[in-house]
Amino acid sequence: AAWATMVAQDGTKNSGFYLQYTPVDRKWAFSTVDRDTTGEQATRVYSRGPATLGRWTHLVGVYDAAARQIRLYVDGELAGASAFTGAWAAAGPLQVGRAKHGGVYTDYWPGAVDDVQVYAGVLTQSEIDDLALS
Repeated sequence: AAWATMVAQDGTKNSGFYLQYTPVDRKWAFSTVDRDTTGEQATRVYSRGPATLGRWTHLVGVYDAAARQIRLYVDGELAGASAFTGAWAAAGPLQVGRAKHGGVYTDYWPGAVDDVQVYAGVLTQSEIDDLALS
């Protein structure tokens, strides 16, 4: 019934990205915001189908600076992509199980999170396939 974030990267006021569940559509989402201040605008990519309660799901969020887009992969499959040109450096700690919005922690994850990995650079489809199978 609430937004819930598995992984995020802190900025001062907002997280730079959010790998999360959205109750609005009951889907997985990879979200970014265009600035680390109030009045930020979010860009999101959603899973094709609804998230399934009680089922382990492998999620990958990719920010591709060269292509100027974000992508979401669900269980190794590309769910979607969206143009994103408002990137900024979120230099704070990586958060597992919560996010930052408006300078406060929120979107607490109500379940288990396992095997979080963060990479510098864009993963290929082959690399994402390998991760989803492991």
